[in-house]
Amino acid sequence: MDRRHFAVDVRLGGTGAAGGTIRSPLLRRGLAERVRDPLDGRRNVLKATGEGARLHRRPVTRTARMNRVFLAPLDQDERETLLGLIARVTDAAEDLRR
Repeated sequence: MDRRHFAVDVRLGGTGAAGGTIRSPLLRRGLAERVRDPLDGRRNVLKATGEGARLHRRPVTRTARMNRVFLAPLDQDERETLLGLIARVTDAAEDLRR
C-alpha cells in the first residue's frame, strides 16, 4: 500500500507479516474489504469500504487546509519545490528502513 495514502482502491502487494499488519486491522474494523483484482483475477486486493473512504477524507481535507495556511507565503513554484524536496527526503528515509 502506498504509505502516504489509504486510497479508495488500496492495492496491497505484500503477503508477509508486514502486509498482514496493515491489512488485518483495516479488515477487522470494516474499513476495507477483499475483492478480486480486476487486472489480475488470480489475486485479491483491498478496497476501501464507504466508511474507510470517509475516514480517509477527513485527514486529507485537514492536510490540504493546513498546507494552504502554512504554505501561503510561498508562490506556486516554491510550494511545488518544497513539497517535492520533502517527498524525496521521505522516500529516502523509507528506503533506509527497508
